Amino acid sequence: MGIGDKPSLKLVVQVLTTFASGTSLQIVLQGAVDNGAGAPGAFSNWWTSPAYAEAALNAGSRLLDMDVPRPPDGIAVPRFLRLGYITVGTHTAGALQAFIVLDRDDQMYQGTDNAIMGGYPAGINIAN
Repeated sequence: MGIGDKPSLKLVVQVLTTFASGTSLQIVLQGAVDNGAGAPGAFSNWWTSPAYAEAALNAGSRLLDMDVPRPPDGIAVPRFLRLGYITVGTHTAGALQAFIVLDRDDQMYQGTDNAIMGGYPAGINIAN
C-alpha cells in the first residue's frame, strides 16, 4: 500500500462442494440501509458476477475474490450486506462459502482451474 492508502474489505466466495445437474450460477452483492428499527430496509443490487457454467463450479474454486465495491451512484451507504444467487437449472448438489475479510491468501493457481493453488511456475532453471 502506498502513503494515504486505506485497507479495504475483501469479499471471498468459494465453492465448498462441487455443483451438479444445473446449468449456471451468478452471485449478486446487495446492500441495504437500516429501516429505523435496526433491521435492513430494501436491498439494492451493487454488483452481479458473470454467469459461472456448471463445469466451473468445482470444490475449491474461487468465484469472487475482490475488494468490496463502493455503493453504485444513487445508492446510500448500507448498514447491511448480503449475497444473492441466480441459478439456472436445478442443482442437485453444491455449496458455497463466503466471507468478508481484511486480507486474503492470494496465490497464483495452476492451469485453468483456480481451485488448485500453486504459486508462480519456476522461472529460470540452471542445471548444476
